[in-house]
Amino acid sequence: PQVARSVAISAIDTKPTPTRPNLEHQKLTIINPKITKAYGHKVQMREGCISGSELCANVPRYEKIRLLWQDEQAKMHEQDFHGFLAHVIQHEVDHLNGILFVDKVEDTTSYMTFKEFKKLKDKENKKLMFNNIEELVNTIKAKRLSEGPILIAIDGLAVLENYPSPQVGRSTR
Repeated sequence: PQVARSVAISAIDTKPTPTRPNLEHQKLTIINPKITKAYGHKVQMREGCISGSELCANVPRYEKIRLLWQDEQAKMHEQDFHGFLAHVIQHEVDHLNGILFVDKVEDTTSYMTFKEFKKLKDKENKKLMFNNIEELVNTIKAKRLSEGPILIAIDGLAVLENYPSPQVGRSTR
């Protein structure tokens, strides 16, 4: 026993991070948890573990689960969880049963370090900022962001990019 008693305890505290800025802050302490039902299909999410590895990888887990557990006052609970929190709970219950996330990875090419993952997410979350329409149009042309006509509307100013020659004009809203 880890805490001088034969109990399985996990303290879960999810909160927004730079790689998951829209995550809802949730706290949950689960004692002697048991997943009694798994719903839907498995969803891949990037997982890592603070218990020792600098690696993370895509791990498939059920999108919705039913959990039976006790709280800190020994009161029994049974509740359905979905999404990110369901994923975290499955990770923690596995941990309590001696199963690590690396045991669940199916796509071994998805392994990367946390540093590589953060760099990838930063790149995905980077927003392009332009001082004027001409700068935007030149960026589109230079990077070939478009393979056909696109319409970009910014504060009432519309740009029709029909590569390679743009037309600039006012939108009619």
